[in-house]
Amino acid sequence: MKRIHCRLLRNLGLNLLVACFSLLATLLALEFVFRLLDIRGYYEARTREWDHALMAGEDLLPGVRVQFKPYAQFDFNYDSNPRGYFNENNGLTYQTNRYGFRGPDYETAKPAGTRRVILLGDSFTFGEGVKFEDTLGSQLQTLLGPGVEVLNFGVSAWGTVDEIGYLEQAGVQFQPDLVVVVYVLNDAGYTVDLWENFRSTYENPALRSSYLASYVYATIGRQLSSRQYAQDLVNSALTEEDEWNASFHFLYKGSLITGEAGSNYMVAIFPFMYELNDDYPFRPLHDNIASFCMANDIPVLDLLAAFQGESYPDLWVHPSDQHPNEKGHRIAAEALADFILAQGLLDGG
Repeated sequence: MKRIHCRLLRNLGLNLLVACFSLLATLLALEFVFRLLDIRGYYEARTREWDHALMAGEDLLPGVRVQFKPYAQFDFNYDSNPRGYFNENNGLTYQTNRYGFRGPDYETAKPAGTRRVILLGDSFTFGEGVKFEDTLGSQLQTLLGPGVEVLNFGVSAWGTVDEIGYLEQAGVQFQPDLVVVVYVLNDAGYTVDLWENFRSTYENPALRSSYLASYVYATIGRQLSSRQYAQDLVNSALTEEDEWNASFHFLYKGSLITGEAGSNYMVAIFPFMYELNDDYPFRPLHDNIASFCMANDIPVLDLLAAFQGESYPDLWVHPSDQHPNEKGHRIAAEALADFILAQGLLDGG
């Protein structure tokens, strides 16, 4: 009996040892596959080498915090190229035109027979992480068809104050038929950080050596901790009355400026690329912006509806950068083109 008991224990030990080796072999195989496919849950922050491309303070328009120099060139690079979209340095090179914006050169005076649209916005409109031909403005011009020219006046870090300040001092000279303020949720100036601080809620640097472990940790963490982080951001932003009032003051000022210039004017609200479903946590901020616009007879398009149901990580330019990629720009461009045409905003100022 004792011999049988020892044999059972020995067999159990052998089975456990085999199971452990099998599990270890499976984990090693998965680690190999994840490394082969570059699937992981920790990424280094992008590098942005652009100080040389920024205007000095004395050269800036009054009240406009950031402007790019004319004919400047600068690079953003990432630690990988998971979608095969970037160049050999895992990034993109950006080039500005004579006015310090992305895109080809154009004349200040609008060409005869052309209807001109100006997009005012921040890094979403500028198109960080996106080739120029894939940006919102470029795709919108194609969708609106011949005879329509879309000028991309997007500058990274701009808010409503910068956008309307530029419109008043320089933008109106381009004779737009329509001015579109592309409103991103942090444009009022309050802190809504869905970038580095957001990533820190679900990325763990201690796991960077294992692609598999970091991926599992990030996937679970993004579901558990980042949701509360986003909700806390919304609750905080809604209390920032001074920032909202200043932003809305300039939004309304933009409508007066364009009205005096004989141009049409509208606002397009661009959502953050996160939880694009019925649980989207930033909806109260959208509603706040849309309510102001409707109360002041400013045509407003909430682009959230166009993104509803999309897998949000598939719309990021890179796992370390939550700016909308070329697909996100296309979705926004299609919805914006439909709205502009349906509202007749290019039919006359």
